[in-house]
Amino acid sequence: MTADSDSTGEAMTAPPAAVPAANNGWRVAGAVTVVAVAAIVAIYWPTFLSMVEIWWRSDTFAHGFLIIPISLYMIWTRWDTIRHVPPAPNYWVVPILLAASAGWFLAFTADVVVLTQLGLIVLLQLAVVSILGWRTAWAMAFPLAYLWFAVPVGEELQEPMIDFTADFTVAALNLTGVPVFREARYLTLPTGNWEVAEACSGIRYLIASLALGCLYAYLTYRALWRRLLFIALALVVPVLANGMRAYGIVMIGHLSDMKLATGVDHIVYGWVFFGVVMLLLFMLGSLWREPAEEEARAAERDRIEHQRVSTHATKPGLLLGIGLATVIAAGAGQGLVNAFAAMDSGHGDYALTLPQAQAGWQGPLDSDDPWQPDFVGATDGRRAQYAGPPGQVEVRLAHYRQEGQGAELINALNQVWDRESWRRLGESRHTVSIDGVGDFAVLEAVIGRGGTQRVIWYWYDISGRDTANPMVAKLYGLLAKVTVGHPGGTFIAVAADGEEGAAPARETLQAFLAANTALITEDFVSGAGSAK
Repeated sequence: MTADSDSTGEAMTAPPAAVPAANNGWRVAGAVTVVAVAAIVAIYWPTFLSMVEIWWRSDTFAHGFLIIPISLYMIWTRWDTIRHVPPAPNYWVVPILLAASAGWFLAFTADVVVLTQLGLIVLLQLAVVSILGWRTAWAMAFPLAYLWFAVPVGEELQEPMIDFTADFTVAALNLTGVPVFREARYLTLPTGNWEVAEACSGIRYLIASLALGCLYAYLTYRALWRRLLFIALALVVPVLANGMRAYGIVMIGHLSDMKLATGVDHIVYGWVFFGVVMLLLFMLGSLWREPAEEEARAAERDRIEHQRVSTHATKPGLLLGIGLATVIAAGAGQGLVNAFAAMDSGHGDYALTLPQAQAGWQGPLDSDDPWQPDFVGATDGRRAQYAGPPGQVEVRLAHYRQEGQGAELINALNQVWDRESWRRLGESRHTVSIDGVGDFAVLEAVIGRGGTQRVIWYWYDISGRDTANPMVAKLYGLLAKVTVGHPGGTFIAVAADGEEGAAPARETLQAFLAANTALITEDFVSGAGSAK
């Protein structure tokens, strides 16, 4: 018996060493992957550019410029592990790419920009899986997943976070004995007035904290529970910290008799405070970091798990074939867009009109009222006033003959009122009961200026279908585009003032719509081929 044999007498041999990355197909596979990714970005360049434009103009998403470099850096730090995993193309991922590309086409057709941006990231991730294989993609899973932070999403949380910040600030002021009167998001203290504005929502801190928290968790921990715990803290801590920040700014202003923290300086205080909070969060996270010995053992297990022996490289012809198939499948969505555009030869003339007043009301009359919704890229619009026994009603239309990216009926940039001239007092969904029509849903906004409250009821008409639900409006638009080729979307708003609150204004609007049901039942657009 010899020292290098087992109990059966068979000789024991050491596992073969992994071949260098240069010998297991990485040179060709890496080049094909880079070219395929660049080709997909070029095909969907308008979508990629739409993300960059938001990074540029929005402080909330300015971190988007760093996401791609950070992802590439994380891949580079794991290269010693990744390079030992031989590329193994997955041809069956190509049908998944086709499905994802079709999903992008539907999102583009419905003008849901954020979904087109998410779809582009998915296409890029699937392209890596298709060319390099699941094992390689898994070895770089977090850097690939981190690309999701490049998509500017999350602004829909702004309104509820503003309300939470206002609630937190008022509660903290009450606990510390400072008298405060609250009207919606406006706070009145003995020393001055405050508004919990969009900059106070904390959405910037939340998104930045989540991006930093995920990165820290990935680089610091190896156990899943440790990572998830830190990410949960990165979500909760900035929300609570922003409440404390808002309360602190109000208290600084209050105690200094409104000499401090009332202008740009309170924004500076906020970012300094956020930096301190993140530093404390990282220090807290270090308390449950794995011991050095455990981390070293985990790193070695990770290296052994991913290291594989490749006796021969994947044939260059196969890699080139899968690369070409990947680009074709991924680009199918944009191909469909181009095909539909080629078939669209124009839709002729049309006219946008307001109905004549009925049942004792007069109108449409010329209006010089300063309220004017701002809808980016609208093809046409109408403004008018109607007068009747209950009072005056302002009516506004904004019409989109053909929607596209940057010119959409449902768009976060569109504003129902000028936020610099009017105060937001409340927003909700409202149901109006109208004889001959039934229950009709509208979105309600209550705004104020001076001592007057204005109630706005608004909804959307998509090729003759009315809805107060923005997502349903998007679906109606998608259905119209794939059936008749051009949906035609109109924003309809009616508004009335109440000197003693919102209730009288609601009564005026109810009476107006009950007498002038044509605003709901008839079409505003002639020559468009749509009818209600």
